[in-house]
Amino acid sequence: MKNKIKKEKIKEIMPIFRWAELQKNAKEMERIFNRNKNAMDNFLPIAREIFEKVKIGGNQAIVELALSYSKKLTPKTYNVKNLRLSKKEIEKAYEKVGDAGLKTIGEYIRGVKMIGDALMEKEKKDVIIERSPGFIASYKTTPRKSVGVYCPAGQVPLPIVSGMLSQSASCAGVKRIAVFFPPTELDAEIIVAGKEAGATEFYRIGGAQAIAAMTYGTETIEPLEMIVGPGSNITQAGKIIARENGIFTDAIGGPSEQVVLVENGASLEAIIMAARDILTECEQGETSTGIVITNSQKIAEQIKDILIQFTEIEERKEVINEALRRASAIIIAKSPQEMAEIAGKYGGEHIGLYMRNPEQYALQVNSTSISLNDLKKNMFFMSTARANYGGTYHATLPTGPNGRLQPGGTTPKMFLREIEIMKIANEKATVGLGVCEALAKCELLPSHRNAMLTTRILCDETIEKENSALADIIKKIKTKYE
Repeated sequence: MKNKIKKEKIKEIMPIFRWAELQKNAKEMERIFNRNKNAMDNFLPIAREIFEKVKIGGNQAIVELALSYSKKLTPKTYNVKNLRLSKKEIEKAYEKVGDAGLKTIGEYIRGVKMIGDALMEKEKKDVIIERSPGFIASYKTTPRKSVGVYCPAGQVPLPIVSGMLSQSASCAGVKRIAVFFPPTELDAEIIVAGKEAGATEFYRIGGAQAIAAMTYGTETIEPLEMIVGPGSNITQAGKIIARENGIFTDAIGGPSEQVVLVENGASLEAIIMAARDILTECEQGETSTGIVITNSQKIAEQIKDILIQFTEIEERKEVINEALRRASAIIIAKSPQEMAEIAGKYGGEHIGLYMRNPEQYALQVNSTSISLNDLKKNMFFMSTARANYGGTYHATLPTGPNGRLQPGGTTPKMFLREIEIMKIANEKATVGLGVCEALAKCELLPSHRNAMLTTRILCDETIEKENSALADIIKKIKTKYE
């Protein structure tokens, strides 16, 4: 089962387009704005096959799938006995990370917890409203019982995903948090970050088989109520299938995206930092994208040249080059306002504003992760990388053409269930029934209306003759059973 995307043959790195001309070029508009649009179409059939195997074969199927994908794994190093990490293995991870590593991870986790706790102050408060005299509506939140956190590690280990998502779930009050990651030798930081953030279980299971295990459970893994986390297209396809099986998930994410808006007049230092933003996301995978939007031809040419020069010395040069060719571009707009409008149409995962009045455009660019760099104040050092590590919920954000429609990142609120509870707290139980009856009649739902009339009859109210049949049946029922 191959799950690689067919590479598009695009020769030029970061082609430059004027917006007015680009809009007339249907092929390029499709390539840039509908990036990864149909990616799931290729992977859903493969994911379904994997899900069926795990559903039937459980742990052994998971092992066999992993051994078929990886030449590094052997039956001796990867088998049903070591899918779940033992207490001793978790302790070894701490030893491997060391005191300095633990301090770094701890500082990051504390930042996530600080913001998570602040957000939860509002969310955890019950709301009680007297909708009408005696009609009490209360709104409560309760944490989900269990959450599965998927942490990618196929290309690079991502401990901030493990830490951020586990801590978000912990802030919400989730008791069982299980972290899944592909079998890798670079797992120590993933384990420690998750443990420090409140994770209770760890599994060396990756890809769609991990999502299947969370969905169905196996001989040794209890199913989970919710699944969150980024990952490859095959993993995200698994989340679609999990949803079909009644599992709640976060947004169906895709490859990383970075958009930068660089206004005419930006200093060379600001342009350099904007280029670094593009490389930050493009190094994460060949299907990642970088978009530069500017109102200056000079800046467009400069940033393209800078990207080419930087890429030559990057360790992940081949990955970046492919990402810069596949669906990336530089777009020249007429004005800062048009720059913001283009960004809003694109709706990127991460957006960096290098502008004179970045706050003015922040809410127009249609992203849930925005970094502001004020050119007037010569402040241009809030890079995406800095925001990722110093912020909180940047690790799992909606991506792709549908990303602009998603509510945002995976904050503690997502791990809560909102419950509406209503009761009558008034001796006169029929208060407000008139409006309910009228609405039921308007919607042509007679049984709804009869429920209101039944309340009136049981409360000994006089009802219209046209409803006497209902009253007669209730009378007969009471006579029979009282």
